[in-house]
Amino acid sequence: MTKREIASLVLKLIGVYMVVQFIGYFPAMFGSFGMVILQTKEAASFQMAFSAGLLILSGLLYLAGCVLLIVYSDKIAVKMVSEDKTLESCTAISKSDVLSIAFCCIGLLVLTRCIPQVINLIIRYMTIKGINGGAQIYFNIGSLVSVIVQFIIGLWLFLGSKGIVFWLKLRGVN
Repeated sequence: MTKREIASLVLKLIGVYMVVQFIGYFPAMFGSFGMVILQTKEAASFQMAFSAGLLILSGLLYLAGCVLLIVYSDKIAVKMVSEDKTLESCTAISKSDVLSIAFCCIGLLVLTRCIPQVINLIIRYMTIKGINGGAQIYFNIGSLVSVIVQFIIGLWLFLGSKGIVFWLKLRGVN
């Protein structure tokens, strides 16, 4: 593998990781719309709608940046690494092996971040359950769903890394 290939691979992996972590922001984005709907005063409603719109716009810009990082990782790697020499090593390792190991690492990282969040959200939900706080309970359920989705994706990345690499090869993505 060359230095540029490694740099491109790292950029793609960071992009995938950032997309998975972005799922955690969905409850805040959609919870803000719930607050706008519950708002009754017109002046406050406009301010809440504007804030919710900015929150969603920033989330979409972040997601677009993640996707662009994945798609244009090769071009960014050219800018990052000026000379493209093959790295010499004592053992041969293929690009597929490196990619598989990297997906496993990202999956494990996502899993280890999700487990404490799931426990925390369950405890918060059980505490708030008895209180009449509709939007807050909605936010906690949304947060729990978001963390569970992240957990499933982390598990898939960790256990299915070889399958993901094989699928990427079939699609012609390097």
